[in-house]
This record gives sequence, C-alpha cells and structure tokens, in this order.
Amino acid sequence: EADAKCAIAVANGWLESEAGEESSLSPERIPWNALRALLKDSVYGGRVDNAFDQLVLNAFVDALFTPKSFDERFILCSEPDEEGNLRSLVSLPEGTTLSEFILWAEGLPYTNPPSWLGLASTAEITLLVNQGQRMISRFQTIQDSAELSGESPLRPDGKSPKGKSGNDDGHVGMLDKWLSELPEEMPQGGDLNKREGEYANAIDQCLKREMARAASLLDMVRTDLKHLASVYKGLETATNESRRLGACLAKSQVPGTWQGSEGLPHLSGDPSTNAWLDDFKKRLYHLSELATSSLDPSMKYYWMGGFFSPEAFVTATRQYVAEACSCSLDQLKLRFHVGGQDEGNILSSRFFVTGLSLEGACWSSESGRLSLASSSTQSTDLGVSSFTWTVDEETEEESLLS
Repeated sequence: EADAKCAIAVANGWLESEAGEESSLSPERIPWNALRALLKDSVYGGRVDNAFDQLVLNAFVDALFTPKSFDERFILCSEPDEEGNLRSLVSLPEGTTLSEFILWAEGLPYTNPPSWLGLASTAEITLLVNQGQRMISRFQTIQDSAELSGESPLRPDGKSPKGKSGNDDGHVGMLDKWLSELPEEMPQGGDLNKREGEYANAIDQCLKREMARAASLLDMVRTDLKHLASVYKGLETATNESRRLGACLAKSQVPGTWQGSEGLPHLSGDPSTNAWLDDFKKRLYHLSELATSSLDPSMKYYWMGGFFSPEAFVTATRQYVAEACSCSLDQLKLRFHVGGQDEGNILSSRFFVTGLSLEGACWSSESGRLSLASSSTQSTDLGVSSFTWTVDEETEEESLLS
C-alpha cells in the first residue's frame, strides 16, 4: 500500500508538470512510458523475482496503460470465441466522472472468472482437480499405511523375536509382493552392446546411461527390500538405516535414497510407495524395450516422461541428426508435430514421442489448430506425436559464406 501511494504521488507530479497551467491534459501528452516503467519496475515489478511472472505483468501494463484507454467502451479483457474472434469480457463505462467509475466498479461481480486474467476458463476446475488428486494420493497413503502399520518389534540386541507378530507377517508379505513385481535385473541392452566406441551414436550412448542409472536404482531398491524382509524374518540384524527404511515404508512414504539426484526424479503429488513402484516398473519396461529393440532410432516410440533425463535425450537426438546430416548443431531447428508423423520429414531426423498431454486447451487433428478447452475438458491426450530436427537454410548459407 505504501508503494502504491508513493507511485500515485509520483504520477500526479508527472501529470501536473506536463499540464503546467492547463486544466486538462490530452491522452497523447500523458507520459505513458514513464507510467508503465513505474508500474513494471517499481510498484509491482519491484517485487517480482520470476521471469515469466514479469512477462505477464508487462503484458497487462502495456495493454491497459495506453492512450486508447480513454476511448469509450475500452476493452479491459477479452477472450476468443469459437470462430477465433475476440469478444469483450469487461470494458470501461461510458462515463467520465469519478462517481460514475465508482458506480461501475461496485457493479462488477464479486467473484471474477479466471478468463479476466487471461487464463483458460477451466483454470479453477483444473486447480480443484489437482487438489482432488492430492487428496486421493493421501488417502492411498493412509490405505497403504493400514497394510503396513507400525514398526516391527525389535529386541534390544537389534534382532526380531522368534515369535513374529502379525505386523511382521504383513510387512514380509508386502515386501515379497513388491520384490516379485520388480525384475531381477535390467536386460543387457541387445544391439546397444554391439555398437561400441566410434560405432555408438549419441542416442545409443544416452540410452546406455539411462540403462545404467535404471540398473543401479533397481539394484538399490531390491537390496533394500530384501534386507528389510530378512530383518522382519529374524535372519539379519537391524541397523539404523533399516529402521529408518522400515518406518518410511510403514507410512507409505518413498525413501529419500530412491529419489533425487541418484534415484528416480521426484514425482508430483507426493505419491505413495505403491504408486512410486508402479511408475518405476513402467520406466524399467520402457527402457528395456528401447534397449533391446533393433529398430532404427527414428522408428521407435519414446515416452519422454519415462527417461531419467529427458533433456539429455533431446540433446542426443540433435547430435545424432547433426552427425547424419554432416552439419553443426547450430544449424538445426526443432519442429514439433502433434498427432503422428509428418510425411514431409526426413526419416532419420524424426522421433516419435508418447505420453504427452495438453492442459488448458484442445487440439483438433482435423484442422490442425489449437482451441480453448471447455469447462468439462481438463487435458487433451496428444497421442503419438513427433519432433524433427531440420537444417535451417539461412544459417547454412551464412556458414558457407563465412
């Protein structure tokens, strides 16, 4: 509030200085650039530390603080209709006095729809859906905790008593179930191992790193589960680490060692142990399919979210295409195609991706255009899409000239 008062005082000083002895000032003579800079850099922008939020603020200020804002029925916010034409949502009143503006402001609805801020009309519903998903995840955690409730009673010497309790049997049953669902080890990699050294392309090298990381994490998870099962059976001595692991799994929480830089990337929504393991199994299967397939890299289907480092895979495809086309990385431009392959693409530079969804908008495969999502549509499955690295002709000409 103090910043706003100071800004108003500064703006009034600018207007009085520009008007001089005149009683009024035309819209064209208002120092708009100074006013916009004041709002974007000091009053509101001075508290923004996110680049995207700053761009949004700049767009609002630039659209509202213009000489056209003095026009009758100036549109404050709008949205496209079904035909793509903009329709007004809120516009200024025709009055010119302060009392008329106050009366207009008091007549605005108490609850403002998200479309007034340039968001999709489904933004609030999307927020509620996300909250519901988090609630379901918490209920799942409670359910899993009921199956693995309480810690196993341990003797002072760190071993379980011979007469195991019902909790121990429940722990062992759940641990054995998880171990049976996980593969014993990752496959050797098929054709990946045949292409070594200079014969291994960038995509092969990226998949090898993904496979190595998956194998390391799989070994860690299986070792932890086996050790904990042995502790509950009284076959091994409990340690502080096994106690922490048992307490974590009893609450259906994912151990910290299974996530982060050495483990699986953190999943959204704070998933339960069962949900995390299900996702981990899908990733293992996806990587195994890629590693053992003998198809050309441009003929495989890649689940981008199934990689440990999706950005590394995209970089590898760029290096792969640059080597195949005998060009530099700077000459390649990325193109994305929704809904399948583009027949005009070069086969070796196209890569199919799956598992992508579009939120807040819909995609029409018939017209090949985006449209705003309806209130009943939260996200749109893009199916099989593809991205292509193409050689930029202008960049190529410049490199030849130089």
